[in-house]
Amino acid sequence: MEAPPTEDSLEEEDEEEEGRRPSVTVSELRDCFVSGRRGAIQYQLIVRIINKSHLMYYGRTDRNCECPYKAVLQACDRTGSVCVVLWNSVCVSWYRRLKPGDIISLRHYRVKQHYQAEVDDIEISVNSRNPAAQISVLPESSVSPEYLPPAPSYNFYNSKELLERPQGNLCDVIGLLTFTGRSERVRSKDGRGAGLLEYRWLRLEDGSSDKPIMVKLFSTSQPETHLKLHPVSVVVCTRLKSIRSDQSPDSFYLTNTTYTQVYCTGKSEPGIWLGFSLFIQPDPCPVS
Repeated sequence: MEAPPTEDSLEEEDEEEEGRRPSVTVSELRDCFVSGRRGAIQYQLIVRIINKSHLMYYGRTDRNCECPYKAVLQACDRTGSVCVVLWNSVCVSWYRRLKPGDIISLRHYRVKQHYQAEVDDIEISVNSRNPAAQISVLPESSVSPEYLPPAPSYNFYNSKELLERPQGNLCDVIGLLTFTGRSERVRSKDGRGAGLLEYRWLRLEDGSSDKPIMVKLFSTSQPETHLKLHPVSVVVCTRLKSIRSDQSPDSFYLTNTTYTQVYCTGKSEPGIWLGFSLFIQPDPCPVS
């Protein structure tokens, strides 16, 4: 679904339009969990989404679940960061509605031990029952300035800078799409979830070097964006990692992480591409 449930938005109308303050912070939730105070939390938590994962399928033949999906959001407030896990039908209602940079309000959630993490780390479980979580997207102007969560940060590199990035380095890129390969499938190596993974090759040019940016792009749960990936489009890919060849250190490509997101303008106009080229190339004569 692209629109949030109507009953959640109606509840938010009763709140103040400006100066909203959280009832609890990430740091306080972590301290309460470590001290043994656990269970359903009713207090309002206000966080900003920093990263958003693709949808993850965990269905099994011996389990009966109508929507065996989950999605992970990396979120933060001024006191710390936390993983917010959307489960089952919550993904249906909210996955497409939430995006990196959004400020959200959470109520009626559970705090749990973070899966495969340190003992004192936590995650917030958001489900449709036991209890039924309440989610709202808040405009920045409605949050009190002293409680406004920090904005996401990005690490953009051009094609020249990418030549020096080490194996596994996380990066964000932007460029003109000059080639898009056909979709191909490969069998999943972990043996969990979907048996086949779909990917395609993208070649991006940004004018900073003669070497293109090659991206092995797997599905990011953004089918509407992937349909726009045609040559002469301006494409932004965030949260990619660098993969280098053992045989040829100079040969490398970028591929997905759990939190990769793709943005595409569609076919670019000449004026847009000219402005983009000027933006990404350093000024040889900076003005002091």
